[in-house]
Amino acid sequence: MASITSTTPPTWDENAERAFWPTLWPQFYDQPNDKAKFDIVHDHSFWGWPYMVAKDHPQVNVCWTLHGWTPKSKPPPVKNPNLIALSKFMAARWSQALGVHVEYVYNGLDPSRYEFSATKKDRYLYLGRIAKFKGPHEAVWLAKELRVPIDIVGEDRYTGEPSYPVDVAESTKGTTAKYVGTVDHETKVAYLRDAKALLLPEMWDEPFGLIVLEANVSGTPVIATKVGALPEIIVDGKTGFLCGSVKEMKECIGKESEIDPETCREHVLKNFTAERMTKDYEALYLKILGGGGW
Repeated sequence: MASITSTTPPTWDENAERAFWPTLWPQFYDQPNDKAKFDIVHDHSFWGWPYMVAKDHPQVNVCWTLHGWTPKSKPPPVKNPNLIALSKFMAARWSQALGVHVEYVYNGLDPSRYEFSATKKDRYLYLGRIAKFKGPHEAVWLAKELRVPIDIVGEDRYTGEPSYPVDVAESTKGTTAKYVGTVDHETKVAYLRDAKALLLPEMWDEPFGLIVLEANVSGTPVIATKVGALPEIIVDGKTGFLCGSVKEMKECIGKESEIDPETCREHVLKNFTAERMTKDYEALYLKILGGGGW
């Protein structure tokens, strides 16, 4: 297998990504006979530039895991588009939007990167991007309403609305909520391990929700709005609580003691490890190499 020698720092600049991807094409193919170097090119990019070029190189097997919501274009005019979503919910949404069958593979994690604890501190946690559709301002509202300590933690540099994290931070002043913002992985692990419960007042159709797994594998239950794919990964009453609204979440805070931390962790170990995810992807790869695809 050929090695990739060219890389680029992570960026959310669409134009920069569009310009960078063509520099990789020569590494995907042998020249001049255009023989494929790889069995499969698996595209995980947000915009799908490697995937979209597949129509010009039919000798290369390409699949694309969709990490976003809105289709930027129709799939290439090929027999087998080979699109992969992160959940059943997301697969159904994309299938309807694009008019093609979309498979799904649940995300998985490495449990060894997290710390389990059945003993919790007296604090709740919001952990996620500090973006309006994720609802951190609703977590602050819950802190004000219930007068319980809630840490507001998450990426606040790429939010799509620069003033929003500032507004959320300001709104915590004089309340039982504490604004923390961006942290490194080790610090995140500690917050997940120690929290009484993770609060997810989501305001959009979550395509998966990896943070749910990170909390559960740490022995921490999740109290969330019932949106998107969250019902596929949260077992209501067993690993957390699914709520019809933020107001309903308010009624569930305090009930987290009914959830067994060991049950939370076992749910992840049984269903959502990186090993399981790898096997699921391998099954799809074999389907593609067998000439079927989807």
